[in-house]
Amino acid sequence: RLVRPGGRVVLADVAAATPPAEFLNGFVDRNNPMGHDGHFLDGRTASLLEDAGLAVVADEMVEVPWQFEDRRVAGEFCRNLFGMTALDAAAVADAMGEEIGFDEDDGGVRLKWTLRRLVCEPR
Repeated sequence: RLVRPGGRVVLADVAAATPPAEFLNGFVDRNNPMGHDGHFLDGRTASLLEDAGLAVVADEMVEVPWQFEDRRVAGEFCRNLFGMTALDAAAVADAMGEEIGFDEDDGGVRLKWTLRRLVCEPR
């Protein structure tokens, strides 16, 4: 109804039971004054899309690393993004490193963020 002929619906979000999901509903939940109770893409997602009249043509995990100058910058960014202002950047970066992981080289650090991406077409 909302997708023109030849169009696609692409949905990408954190997947349940992945390091980003655990970080958000664990560390962020405990350290954000309002908490965090995310409802992430899970085993029901594809069937819900199909029930809505879409054909799922791709369902995959994709790496979408977050690039930062260094761990301190990464920690400060996520500290503010996720409302954990009572913590310092180093504590947030340490949790990110332990729970999600960083790749580090001379070009900086990359947070190993992943998303589940579903590509759908109207039936």
